[in-house]
Amino acid sequence: MNVFKKIATIYILIHAFLLFFPINLFAYLDPGTGSYLIQIFLASLFGAIFILKSFWHSVKEFFANLFMKKDTQNDPS
Repeated sequence: MNVFKKIATIYILIHAFLLFFPINLFAYLDPGTGSYLIQIFLASLFGAIFILKSFWHSVKEFFANLFMKKDTQNDPS
């Protein structure tokens, strides 16, 4: 496990270095790239909304039970 932590730390440091000190690239971004990025963002947003909507009842029931347990613990009946 200790070796895994060392490898993970090195991996994170290398990627942080590459993120903060990027190499100059001369790439062409055509107008379709912006539209593609917007599509990815919207698809992710709507997917997250769909998942939350699908599991809303379970989430609501979980929190209701969580708060009901606190109230029923103090109830003498």
